[in-house]
Amino acid sequence: MRAMFKRFFAKFRIGLCYFLFALANIVFAAVIGICLILSLFGLRDYRKKINSALRIIVRLLSIIIFPRVGGYKVKIDGLENIQKTPSIYIFNHISLLDPLFAISIIPNAAVVVKGKYDSIPAIWLLTRFFDFISTGDGTRSDIELAMGKISDAVGRGCNLIVFPEGTRMSGERLGDFKSMAFRLSRRTGIDIVPAAIVSSEPVFTRGTPLLPEKTGFAFHIKILPPLSPSDFNSADSLAAKAFRVISAECKVMREAKKS
Repeated sequence: MRAMFKRFFAKFRIGLCYFLFALANIVFAAVIGICLILSLFGLRDYRKKINSALRIIVRLLSIIIFPRVGGYKVKIDGLENIQKTPSIYIFNHISLLDPLFAISIIPNAAVVVKGKYDSIPAIWLLTRFFDFISTGDGTRSDIELAMGKISDAVGRGCNLIVFPEGTRMSGERLGDFKSMAFRLSRRTGIDIVPAAIVSSEPVFTRGTPLLPEKTGFAFHIKILPPLSPSDFNSADSLAAKAFRVISAECKVMREAKKS
């Protein structure tokens, strides 16, 4: 009976996090609407204000509120590696929470998202009016359109957040890195900043229940030193290096959790 109650309570806590996330979507959509209305009356730099508001809301949720409500921990290392100049931040993708972690950590960030996330109201608004860039259905024309928007955002001084695997990966192995971010780095000359995410156990990923049956799990995120595209002779070699660096760091972080 006690074990059954603990499983129910764990699911309830995580379910409450989902409810808060849905509520945050509504609140954030309202904030966007207010800023758009104010922009008609002379509000300047409303894109930056929206991005700042998003980062504050997401950081409160993913780093403070969700862990306390959901009963898990989040550790962040390597903040000294966040660059003062626009850079492309590359994260491996293991859970539904990864984009929230990335947005909360990286300032002034444009975010590349898959077209399927347009079904989330706040994401739909962000891809229509702000620096969230959808890859659509993944067709060549959609990717080229996305690349144009990405180049524009980087040209305006935004950082870029990319999950080059393109989807969540179950297990401990990284998926193949798609070349888009690395081609952009070579084209513009801006650094790639790798970042590793691991969890103490598989949660919120493919093949796991939407509501974990226990709490107490932990996420560890580490921002790694930047990679300069000028040190590589192609986008593929840059992507391969980023893959190796993130894969190696994930292994080190997992071993540290076991010890």
